[in-house]
Amino acid sequence: MAPRLSDRAYNAVRGMLSDGTLRAGQFVSQRELCDLTDMPIAPTREAIQKLASEFLVTVIPQRGIRIAEATPKAIRNAFGLRLMIESAAVRRFCETCTADEAEALIARHQAVRDSIGKTVTPAEVAEAHRIDQQMHVHIVQALANELIESIYTVNLDRIRLLRHDDGLMTPSALRQSFDEHITLLLACRDRDIDAAVEAIGFHIGATLRMALGL
Repeated sequence: MAPRLSDRAYNAVRGMLSDGTLRAGQFVSQRELCDLTDMPIAPTREAIQKLASEFLVTVIPQRGIRIAEATPKAIRNAFGLRLMIESAAVRRFCETCTADEAEALIARHQAVRDSIGKTVTPAEVAEAHRIDQQMHVHIVQALANELIESIYTVNLDRIRLLRHDDGLMTPSALRQSFDEHITLLLACRDRDIDAAVEAIGFHIGATLRMALGL
C-alpha cells in the first residue's frame, strides 16, 4: 500500500530536519513547507500537526512554524529521554546478546577507532556518526518494543537537529567516543549489567556535554 500523502510530507520534513535543510530555530511558513515537500496544503498541515506533537516544530499564530530551538533545556530533555531508554535497553542487551554478536560490534568499532588519523574529513565524521547510531539503535532493538523504538527514533532526529557539535569532532574526540563504545560493548559481552549501565551513562553524559558546548 502506498503511503498517505500526509505520511510522505511528514517523512520529507523529518528528512530535512535530519540533513540540515531545516535548522533549529528557523521559521518557515506552511506554504514554504508545501513547496519544499512538493505536497498540497492538507497533507502538509497534517504532517505539521504530527511534528508539533513530537516537539520537532512549534506552530506560532501569525508568525509561522518554528523549528525546535536548540536551547539548553531542549537539549537536556532530549538526552534525558535517550538515557532513560538506553539504560533499560542496555540491561536487556546484556542478557540477550551472544558473544559473537558483541565481538562483531567490538571489532567493527575497534577498526574505525584504529583508522582515525591526525585529521578527519566531514565524510569520515558522518560515517562515524552512522556507525555510532547503528550501534545504539541495535541495542534499543533488544527491548523488542516497537513503540519505544519509534519514540527513540524521533528523539534521535531531535538530537541531530539540536546539537551543533560536528565541528568539534576532532580526531581525539572521535577516538574517545569509540573507546566509550568499546567499553560498553565489552561489558555487554561479559554480561556485566552494572558496568554496562555505568558505561552508557558516562557515554551519553559526555555526548550531552559536547552538545551543550561544555
